[in-house]
Amino acid sequence: TTFFNICTGIYGPTKGSVYLEEEEITGLSPDKVAAKGMARTFQNIQLFKYLTVRDNVKIGFHLHTKTRLLDAILHTKAYQQDEKMIQEASEAILERVGLIQYRDSMAGMLPYGIQRKVEIARARAIEPKLLLLDEPAAGMNPSETAELMENIVKIRDTFSIAIMLIEHDM
Repeated sequence: TTFFNICTGIYGPTKGSVYLEEEEITGLSPDKVAAKGMARTFQNIQLFKYLTVRDNVKIGFHLHTKTRLLDAILHTKAYQQDEKMIQEASEAILERVGLIQYRDSMAGMLPYGIQRKVEIARARAIEPKLLLLDEPAAGMNPSETAELMENIVKIRDTFSIAIMLIEHDM
């Protein structure tokens, strides 16, 4: 977890440097690291539990929008275009990772294993080159863990993402 926190800019290293695709990212803020192409999940689920699954995934697209607060308030054409793109892309991710049936469910009301999938789908929405998964199977039973691992392989293969995984369940 400390390694992931250093890679993603939450902590700074005491020595050394962090690189992503030959570009040094040491000392960048977490949002800048994400913009460079690194996304992560956390050991403890970090969802917006009172938002729907779809809205949680839509939040992951914030790096890909061009509109600002004033555009949102005025519902400008640029805002409407961004919203349409985010809506369609979110639905596509939910479909591909097997969460489409939960899209209108409150994230915090779902079973633990589904919440983990939602968190991974939201991280995927950032469109990372590297996805860091911090103990994604923590708290899951063996069948949930097996299903999650199949889902991770599917995400890797479907979206061609490099995945780094920390897991204590060997």
